Amino acid sequence: MREMNRALPFLAAAVLLLPLFGLGLLWVAPAIATGGHRAYPVLAVNHLGTLGWASLVAMAAMHQMFPAVLGATGRPGWREAAQLAAHAAGVVIVVAGFLTGRPTWIAAGGAVILASTWTFAAIIAIHVWTRKRWLPLTLGIVLSVAHLTLAVTWGFLMGANWTTLFWPALLTTTGLGVHVAMGVGGWFLQLIVSVSYYLLPRFTAVRSIGEGSLSAVLVSINAAIALFVVASVTASGSAARSAALLLAGGGLLWARDIVRYSRQRRDRGRDLNDLHWRAVAAFVVVLAAGGIAWAIGAWRVHGATLSVAVVVSCLVGIVSLTIMGQIYKVTPFLMWFYRYGRGLSMAEIPKLPDPYAPAAGYPAFWLCAAGAAGLAAAVLTA
Repeated sequence: MREMNRALPFLAAAVLLLPLFGLGLLWVAPAIATGGHRAYPVLAVNHLGTLGWASLVAMAAMHQMFPAVLGATGRPGWREAAQLAAHAAGVVIVVAGFLTGRPTWIAAGGAVILASTWTFAAIIAIHVWTRKRWLPLTLGIVLSVAHLTLAVTWGFLMGANWTTLFWPALLTTTGLGVHVAMGVGGWFLQLIVSVSYYLLPRFTAVRSIGEGSLSAVLVSINAAIALFVVASVTASGSAARSAALLLAGGGLLWARDIVRYSRQRRDRGRDLNDLHWRAVAAFVVVLAAGGIAWAIGAWRVHGATLSVAVVVSCLVGIVSLTIMGQIYKVTPFLMWFYRYGRGLSMAEIPKLPDPYAPAAGYPAFWLCAAGAAGLAAAVLTA
């Protein structure tokens, strides 16, 4: 449709990557469960999910949503389309490099993604500079983009280091730990938390989901990430345990707000979006309980094993379920928004709840949730 902006095709293309990500997980699940998370095939699937499926969706959605958060108008144009195209091309090169075991391809693809990510950050910075308002949650979105930029820059250094070995420490836990802390915690989790306080009230009759907790949640997330980075660099167990306690506390505060929002919904009809948010909150509560138990010594499990299980739960459970659930709200809204722009008649307005609760969405939800929980459990019990 001509009325749609140039970011939407990339949002649709990213969604099509989800089945590929799922098939890839099926392929590498035995290696993940048995400690082979550094193997090339696992890294290929991991980056297909993080840089491809999740980040491409998030970037395309941000190009659409972030100006509205700041009170601005306008639609993404060629600048945003070029950034997304470059990012997609970089993902293809990186994944191909992992699949073929060619570090030079990984480094080359990483350079393309690095350029596209810094371009994305610059676009976000321009929006912030020309903003008409500043909501409390805007800080969380800006911080998440900053963490994305740092995570991608760090990942590029790791990829380049495989070919030149200019920084041997990047081949150890230092490299991987810092990369995961900033990418999973700083980018994905912080973005989900921040955006939830903006999107959820706008698609329901609930006026607020408790923004008073947002500042405390953001402080806990960023303090935890800083401590995880310190733990990765110094191999400090106390820093890692303190980070786990902070992150668990912030997660429980946010999960409380999500449950409160769900209970306040006036429309009790079928809504897959709400079901997904409830599942995400459940994942957060379980992870928080496990993190607290590990941090205080009540659960004796190796930190590296627990880290892999947490990352699996976050990427396959929290991140994927959040995106899948929100798509059931955002996609129908965008489709009908642009139809209205063409002069939609009253007779064409949908009257059924099907766009928000398609029957085929329920098996997808249960399979994703069960798969994430099952794979994390396999990692912990292998």
